[in-house]
Amino acid sequence: MRNSEWVKTLERKLSSMNIDEGEIQEMLGWEIVDQGPTIFKVSEILRDVQPNAYEPTIVSLGPYHHDKPQLKAMNKFKWFLLKTWGDSGRCLRDSARVIEENETEARNAYSVQPINMKEKSGFQLMENKIFKRSWMIVARDMLLLENQLPFFLLEALFHIKFPYRQGKLKKWMVRFFSGFVSNNISLVSVSHDARIHHILHLFYLCIKPPEASSDIVPQPNNIDDLRSLSSVTRLEETGIKFRRKQRATCLLGITFKKGVLEIPQFEVDDNTNILFRNLIAFEQCYNRSSAIVDGSFAAYASYMSCMISTAADVEILQQNKIIIRGIGNNKQVAEFFNKLCKEVVVNHGKCYVSQIFKEVNKYSRAERNRWWADLNRRYFHSPWSVISVIAAISLFAITFTQLIFTMLNYFHAHKRRC
Repeated sequence: MRNSEWVKTLERKLSSMNIDEGEIQEMLGWEIVDQGPTIFKVSEILRDVQPNAYEPTIVSLGPYHHDKPQLKAMNKFKWFLLKTWGDSGRCLRDSARVIEENETEARNAYSVQPINMKEKSGFQLMENKIFKRSWMIVARDMLLLENQLPFFLLEALFHIKFPYRQGKLKKWMVRFFSGFVSNNISLVSVSHDARIHHILHLFYLCIKPPEASSDIVPQPNNIDDLRSLSSVTRLEETGIKFRRKQRATCLLGITFKKGVLEIPQFEVDDNTNILFRNLIAFEQCYNRSSAIVDGSFAAYASYMSCMISTAADVEILQQNKIIIRGIGNNKQVAEFFNKLCKEVVVNHGKCYVSQIFKEVNKYSRAERNRWWADLNRRYFHSPWSVISVIAAISLFAITFTQLIFTMLNYFHAHKRRC
């Protein structure tokens, strides 16, 4: 009887609740349906870790931040760009028509419905003048999750402004953002037919290796093993060598072969912090079965945070030219990685990166590799120790040879007497 009353109370409570899917989605930062929005508000859980990592500094491109007081100066500049754009009346009219025709689809791209999609939307990205002033800060703002415009809208405006350059916007964007990563890394070319949702999504696809395709079926992983990946210092003690990957094709292009872990070079600075956090937030907005993301960047960040726990770990990676330090000291770099994945849910078992570190773990735990690494560390850590070992082996060989000859002479003498 008591259970029946409890169920009735629960049913009355549920029937009286006005549950808004959009509100729940905004609060959690999750995709509730497969065909849903692609431009999200960052979940409060992630935002609380470092709020300013998701706020534009100079320019607001989407509707989420356009009313922020610190961006008013750039809003005036946007009107100037719009006037420049509109010097050709036909261009302005065609652009306004395109925005109006696609307004519903553009609105549906946002997890929180914008109030005004028409005012200055996307025009500033088509003008080169905005990139000439503090281009690095502008580029950083363009890669914020909450500061995006639907890519199909940008392409439509681009084709109106540059009718003879159709299909070139993706290449232009990739070339522009190539300066945002290490000089030793090139961004992966994205297929002409690839569906791009926004600029951050384009950049996300460009930093993944071709092997990281969602078509690859990953092997089962021991999740606990992957989470307990040792630090750089410990891995080095087990015989693993760290090298900067030469001619790296992308940021996540990590390889492991014959005990050598090759990692593309990257710089750790304020831009790195913001970029990494927004890429992680972008992945966190989708469920694990999504075809848009595979969780590879969050996995990459998680494994790097496991390996880099102290200043000593940073020092080893610096010596091998994997990390370029652009902030403070080695301790601060280690702290950056230690905090990077706080409140982040990592899908360790699905992506390409996990397969690489599974092999790293397997190698580091093999007794033979540990024994050989210990031998190298004890007796072959310097030229003088190598010389000492060779001398000792030579002395042993000479002594052993002399012993053999002495024994042979004894047996021959004994045989003659017999």
